[in-house]
Amino acid sequence: MYCRYTQFSYAPGDRDSILRFWDEVGGPAAAPRGGFQGALILDSIESEGTLRALTFWKEASDFEEFFADGDHERVIEGIRLTSMTTGDRDGLEVVSQVKPEADLVRLVRCSVKEGAADGFRKFWRARGRELAETDRGCIKAEAFLDAEASEAVLCFHWRTFDEAEAFLRSDLHENVLAPGLEQFLTPIARLHTESL
Repeated sequence: MYCRYTQFSYAPGDRDSILRFWDEVGGPAAAPRGGFQGALILDSIESEGTLRALTFWKEASDFEEFFADGDHERVIEGIRLTSMTTGDRDGLEVVSQVKPEADLVRLVRCSVKEGAADGFRKFWRARGRELAETDRGCIKAEAFLDAEASEAVLCFHWRTFDEAEAFLRSDLHENVLAPGLEQFLTPIARLHTESL
């Protein structure tokens, strides 16, 4: 795997607009590209006004294709309209990757309420995923919609069964996440699976 690293400096007073740029423009520009594996946008808590961007690609050539076309140039043009200036850059080979193990994957199959698909998308992207992933035991939370947007599958990766059960009993789940999801979804089936 190939990683592209870039450091930026920006006027600290512009933090909100800078983070919004990466959320709305910079990050999504690479998302549809072949070979793109994800990105991390990191805002320093020790050096105010310092941001680091890491993008991950299957091969260096995947990044080079992106770099050579208009999508990347539009990101550069957007950066020029902000207070960001570019600092260190580097191309990196990922030689080791450590991921936490999920002992339990909890799947929830749901029907999508009439006309609720767009609302569900917005809720999940803005709050739903983050609400689940704030729990220390949750490694990853994902949601999938079928082609007709009539059914959804929620997929939660947990370190242990006990942590998953504790979250289900928590105020965060019972009073925030579950009611939020129930605006849009009706559960059909639940399955606890062992990660192989």
